[in-house]
Amino acid sequence: MVNTRSEMVEEETSSRGVKEVSTWRLLYMGPAIIAGISLQLMILPCMCPIGAAKMQSALILDGLILIRFVGARVFRERNRGWVFYVILCVTSPLWIELAFWVVGIRH
Repeated sequence: MVNTRSEMVEEETSSRGVKEVSTWRLLYMGPAIIAGISLQLMILPCMCPIGAAKMQSALILDGLILIRFVGARVFRERNRGWVFYVILCVTSPLWIELAFWVVGIRH
């Protein structure tokens, strides 16, 4: 298949031997999850119930992002949505802090 766009694409060979174009970079998800959870462990925790709620919310967000990536793999999506989800995963501690601040839960 010829790619007429200037973006980089990844080619996969399906079980039928047909080349398919995929722009979802699934290999970036592992390092993004590790970086996101590492940042969550450094930024969010404290020994109070609010800290526990923040960590629980962060892990739920990571789980939802992981489910989204698995869905993209299963349905062989060909858009560039993976960039948004990798950035969301890495910056998740900031989003969790922002969500708790907006709701009014502060120390």
